[in-house]
Amino acid sequence: MNEIEYNDWIAMIKKLNEGQPSVLELVNNQIESYEKDKEGAE
Repeated sequence: MNEIEYNDWIAMIKKLNEGQPSVLELVNNQIESYEKDKEGAE
């Protein structure tokens, strides 16, 4: 990963953090939904 990509990534994360309860919380919700869907498919 070069420096420009890293800086763009950090800028995107900071932008996502604005007005969001928590990016980690949103990611955890996505993971939980994915795992439930995966269990249901088996």
